[in-house]
Amino acid sequence: MLPVGGRVLVHEMLLDADRVGPTHALGYSMTMVFVAQGRQRSADEIRELLGSTGFRDLEVTPTANGYALIAGTK
Repeated sequence: MLPVGGRVLVHEMLLDADRVGPTHALGYSMTMVFVAQGRQRSADEIRELLGSTGFRDLEVTPTANGYALIAGTK
């Protein structure tokens, strides 16, 4: 269990807010659907997931090639 004040870092390829691009993230998402029963998410979706589990002060920082670092505090 992560103690209060602990941080989580997620480095992920993000979909746009409308979830229909960018092309490389959408293609990877389709692969995830068929191979691993998963999918790529938008920054807002990840914020919502983390927020619903008690994380706050969520920050999204673009890194490279469509990836971003999402950080939050418990």
